[in-house]
Amino acid sequence: ALVDADSLADVLALTDALVDADSLADVLALTDALVDADSLADILADSDALIDADSLADVLALTDALVDADSLADVLALSDALVDADSLADVLA
Repeated sequence: ALVDADSLADVLALTDALVDADSLADVLALTDALVDADSLADILADSDALIDADSLADVLALTDALVDADSLADVLALSDALVDADSLADVLA
């Protein structure tokens, strides 16, 4: 699965993260604005702070992203470890 960088940036922009597309691209080392599931999972795995899927789903629900918690977990290749908005912001900062 591939994630559109602009869409993810738009989702994060609704939180206190205030992450723009360019900085997100830098962190994820994006090529052609696409990131593979393994790379994003690796970046998220580097974060020490993890919580439940519902919190991240709540953030995504604020936009037209139309991504539910289960599909996002699949994309990120995360099984038991799910990341909340604050932790994701820390990773992407």
